[in-house]
Amino acid sequence: MAAHVYRMGVAPKILLTNDGGRADWSLKEQGNRPFVELARQQLLARGVPFGVIEILPPEVSGTIMEAELLSKHVAERRWKALLIVTSAYHTRRALRTFQRAFAKNGAEAEIGIVSPSLGEQTPTPLLWWLTWKGWRDVAGEYVKSIFYYVYY
Repeated sequence: MAAHVYRMGVAPKILLTNDGGRADWSLKEQGNRPFVELARQQLLARGVPFGVIEILPPEVSGTIMEAELLSKHVAERRWKALLIVTSAYHTRRALRTFQRAFAKNGAEAEIGIVSPSLGEQTPTPLLWWLTWKGWRDVAGEYVKSIFYYVYY
C-alpha cells in the first residue's frame, strides 16, 4: 500500500519504524532478517527509489512509541501532513494515538490513514474469528484499544 501511495504521488517520502522484529530463518541468507529491512526490500521491488525510504531510529515497541517518534520527526521538519499506512483492524487506535502524540509534541500536520484491502494483510471482517492469526490480530486489537483509551 505504501508503494502504491508513493506511485500515485500522494507521499513524496516513506518513513519506516523498526520494531526490532525479525523474520524466520532464511537458508538463502543464513539469518533472520529484520522486518524493517524486508519492508524496504518490498518497497524497492515495487519501484520506490532507495532515497525515498527512510528508516527512523531508534527501535520502537508499540504504537505509542511510533506516534511519539513520528510526531517529533514531523514537528522538526514542519511537515504539513502525514499519511499512516497500517492494517485495517489497527486504524482506529493508530489514528487516535497519533492525534494525541501530535497534539502533545506540537506537530501541526494533518493526519490521514489508509490500509491495504481486506484479505491482503488483514483478516476479512466475516472470517477473522476462524483463524488463530485473526484472534491474535483482531481480538488482540480490542484489548489494546481499551488499554490505550485508559492509559494514553
